[in-house]
Amino acid sequence: MELMRAFVAVGRGQFELRQVPVPQVGDDDILIRVKAAAICGSDVHIYDGHMDPLCGYPVIMGHENAGVIVKKGKNVPDRWQVGDRVTSENTVDTCGTCYACITGDYVACEQRRGMGIGADGVLADYVLIPGKILRQVPDVIFHIPDNVTFEQAPLLEPAANGYKAVFQEGRMIAGEHVVVSGAGALGLYSAHMAALGGAARVALLVRRSTDPAKLDIARKLGVTDVLYSDDPDQAAAQMARLTGGFGADLFVETTGVPAVLNLGLRMLHVKGRAVRIAINGTPYGYGLDDITLRSIELIGHMGYNTISWRNTINLAREGRLDLTSIVTHTIPLEQCAHGFDLMVSRQAGKVIVRMDG
Repeated sequence: MELMRAFVAVGRGQFELRQVPVPQVGDDDILIRVKAAAICGSDVHIYDGHMDPLCGYPVIMGHENAGVIVKKGKNVPDRWQVGDRVTSENTVDTCGTCYACITGDYVACEQRRGMGIGADGVLADYVLIPGKILRQVPDVIFHIPDNVTFEQAPLLEPAANGYKAVFQEGRMIAGEHVVVSGAGALGLYSAHMAALGGAARVALLVRRSTDPAKLDIARKLGVTDVLYSDDPDQAAAQMARLTGGFGADLFVETTGVPAVLNLGLRMLHVKGRAVRIAINGTPYGYGLDDITLRSIELIGHMGYNTISWRNTINLAREGRLDLTSIVTHTIPLEQCAHGFDLMVSRQAGKVIVRMDG
């Protein structure tokens, strides 16, 4: 039996670098040799004990990845060949029949299983793409453009999230004013997409304790203004000034903090749009009359779809998408626990894990 290295969650707050069997490839499956992966905020929620994996323990962690196809089943279409440089989104199973699946938004399928939380993930030497998902979602994996490295490609996943939030759900058009909350990967890539799309101003809403280095990265990605949620009245007044008293057109919320969502809704003009990316089980605790009285549109966000991925990859291929600035640390798989510790303690932005050291 061939073995591989894998960073495994074996229990709440318990993680090991283990030798586990390499997945067996069936007639419809694809096996990817992982070259690089990135640690995501949702991975951190499992690592710090705030969330358990849906499939239970043990489970291989991680979902943002890039690698090379090393084996394919005999029924896999010719568009995928051994040696192809690829990245994948994290879906490994859906029901295939619900409204979300049949309309192309399969990530919202209530039966969906994802890498690193509902099934084994990518912080390992190999990951299997099951034939069932390849039949249901032919574009669950994507070719990496020649100008994108293995270390950069895992960031296409959070970038595709930002793309969907800003353009597909938020319906941003050039010249609008956008507010984004949070300086994590999803916040920064939402801001970056707004800037790429021609937003007149892109304001980032953060706490005053936010690392100044993250704010420097944000400005590099196109943020024009920084507002502080610690003083909500001042932040709202500043947003009003920036927009000539009109208010923002779009608010993208990535922190999960109820007070931040409430503040962002205040910053919108009548009939403004808010997209909530973050997940947080805390009760909202505020009245919702503003949504009714000012006709605010509040939109729930879950992941991405094929359009998000294709267009994000197009931007990367043309050299317009920044896939390097948010990375602060690159580590080998053997130091995976250290990488998670850096993110838990907020000493890191994005951590890239190289399988080849």
